[in-house]
Amino acid sequence: MDTAQFVSQLAEEFQVIPPESTVTMITDSRSLFDASNTSTQIRERRLRVEMSAIRESKETGEIRIAWTSGQNQLADTLTKKGASPLALLKAIGDGRIEV
Repeated sequence: MDTAQFVSQLAEEFQVIPPESTVTMITDSRSLFDASNTSTQIRERRLRVEMSAIRESKETGEIRIAWTSGQNQLADTLTKKGASPLALLKAIGDGRIEV
């Protein structure tokens, strides 16, 4: 999230994207998505701090979190053996991701 926000701010400064654009975070982790949409406290301290930062960024409109199935996760091409690169190549070519 931090890196995405940094890149977004950099792109705004270079006038590549409109000012105050919302960063869309896409995850295939259902537990992360659900935790970002609830006020339930998390037991582990470090994770609780991270989730608080995510929720705050979401509430201020800095980020949006979307869930996708594991089959649509584009990063798998970069991290998992045998994952098809076709969806990633399409997203790079089109400049858009279907959620």
